[in-house]
Amino acid sequence: MLPASALELLEKGRQNDAPLLPGSNADEGTLFANRVQPEPTPASFTDQVRTFFGSHADAILKVYPADTPEQAKASFAALLGDQLISYPSWLLHTLQAKTGKAPTYCYSFEVRPPAPSYPPNVRALSSRDKTLMTTGWRQFALNSSAALKWVWSPN
Repeated sequence: MLPASALELLEKGRQNDAPLLPGSNADEGTLFANRVQPEPTPASFTDQVRTFFGSHADAILKVYPADTPEQAKASFAALLGDQLISYPSWLLHTLQAKTGKAPTYCYSFEVRPPAPSYPPNVRALSSRDKTLMTTGWRQFALNSSAALKWVWSPN
């Protein structure tokens, strides 16, 4: 049991102060978005954004447009990934850097391997290249202060 919410502990600097490596992968929202039924439409996505973001909806829709069915589906997946993974990872990194003493690193894998996605339409690297992810985490666990030099390259 935590004595308070994780957010409150981080804000007050009461977290377990250990090296930290939060981050996210490109297309991470596709892991979840493709399970949503019915699929988002331009109208349903726009309505959801307006309900959730209120007066900020127009700014959100500029970044995550939904003018066509394809755009609505892609924007839904992108926004979902940003809300569930990218933003919380950024916030964790930011609060650890502000209130902690241990080093914090942050990653953003934007690589999209040139391989067919499995399951179909899931493009997140973490679901497709376990070797890269495992190697990276192992390197960090062994020596968090070393420069992280493991990068996937198509060449």
